[in-house]
Amino acid sequence: MDLLELLKVVKPERWSALSTSRSLPKKDNKEDKGDSKSTAKSNNFRKFAKDKNKVAEEKEMIEFAKNNLIKDIFNKKKIVFTGDMSKSRAEMRATAIRYGAESPTSISGKTNILVIGEEAGKSKLEKAKQLGIEIINEEEFWNIINKETAME
Repeated sequence: MDLLELLKVVKPERWSALSTSRSLPKKDNKEDKGDSKSTAKSNNFRKFAKDKNKVAEEKEMIEFAKNNLIKDIFNKKKIVFTGDMSKSRAEMRATAIRYGAESPTSISGKTNILVIGEEAGKSKLEKAKQLGIEIINEEEFWNIINKETAME
């Protein structure tokens, strides 16, 4: 039985990165930096791998937001978030949606606003600059919402 047939039978629910970096002695940073890319990929996999329950909760939060509009402040503008924020990325997206925005997870030519937090993603930031997308920080995002809701 080959590996593919085995996987079809076993149907694993959770995957993890295989890494040999644990068994190898830690290298000095000044030495060969070419190997650091494979270690970084392994670390990124672990960093961004999410539990199925968490993904389901985030989807539920987004669906709830779509069905419970508070006020249409953003008028279907596409708002993308990057970086560390005061709330989780899913909570920030849900907030934007409840105030009338659409919130995809990646930048495109149709994106209207990029909201940046601490340690914002360089690739999203660069792409937004190239496309001429409005870039605001988290505080400005909250100021827009607070200003519009205070006008009631």
